[in-house]
Amino acid sequence: MVYRPDHLRVLKQLPFFSVFLKRYQQRARPSEVPIVTHVKKSATSLEIENVPRVVSAASKSSGKTIYSFSTTNTKNAVCAMSIIIPTRDQYRLLKRCVTSILKKTTYTDYHLIIIDNNTTDPTACLYLQFLSRHPRIQVIPYIAPFHFAAMNNMAVQYTNASSIVFLNNDTKVITPNWLELLLQEAQKDSVGAVGCKLLYPNNTIQHAGIHYDGSGFPQHLYRHCQRYATEDADNAQGGESRAVVAVTGACMVVNRTAFEAVGGFDEQFPSNFNDIDLCLKLRQRGYSIIYTPHVELYHNEYASRGEFQEQSQQFSQEWYRFSDKWRQ
Repeated sequence: MVYRPDHLRVLKQLPFFSVFLKRYQQRARPSEVPIVTHVKKSATSLEIENVPRVVSAASKSSGKTIYSFSTTNTKNAVCAMSIIIPTRDQYRLLKRCVTSILKKTTYTDYHLIIIDNNTTDPTACLYLQFLSRHPRIQVIPYIAPFHFAAMNNMAVQYTNASSIVFLNNDTKVITPNWLELLLQEAQKDSVGAVGCKLLYPNNTIQHAGIHYDGSGFPQHLYRHCQRYATEDADNAQGGESRAVVAVTGACMVVNRTAFEAVGGFDEQFPSNFNDIDLCLKLRQRGYSIIYTPHVELYHNEYASRGEFQEQSQQFSQEWYRFSDKWRQ
């Protein structure tokens, strides 16, 4: 990763930058902007070292600086679970998400795959490079317009894990043993996907499973209800997890065998309904979709890509496509 000295003066003022920047060293290369970097690996920290940072040809023609970097960690992850997180810019959201995973998660056999979808913000780029040095984390590029289905399908090819966690970058782990509890359900032969309770920052419910309302439109169960509003339903099931129509892709664990059997996410749904479509395909194959009330995460819905616009042209197109596909 390459930064000009004026960029470094700004970056040195950022809270996380001083943690891993130990010395300033300029290097000039024929086709790169001279910059500074140095990284060490230790048991407790990672610091930046000799990371090439280039300004793309597109930036020269447009007059705007387009930051980019590449990582050398391209080996497929071998572990029980891989957590896939798409991101673009949004340094603070991603940092909060990743930090909560690394600090709170009690399960150990997991790997993080972060999809960099054309990040241009210098701070976010530096943070992604920092993460790519972590032994549990792999950063892979997706150089195309945002496409939730396609980028996640691509990322699955980078891991051999038997269970895949699709996770938004605007989430934050609450339950320390969240992966154990999700894996406990996902490993059952009859289960295709598992979701959990997601909370807004004000502790009201964002997601507790998905069902169809009276008009045939998919809706989040208990949305905007208080955190423990699901207790009666939970108790009715003996406190156990229960089957639902679908779960959100903001935090979804899938059985890899089942995921591949149905062809992964349908790429005719770039932004909307791809998670519900996947659940319906799994149900069609005889798999159950499970919601567990025992796992909680915060979900700052819409923070990553802006406020949801149900009347947008793209949403309308995808809704008609979805409803036509699943018309009973």
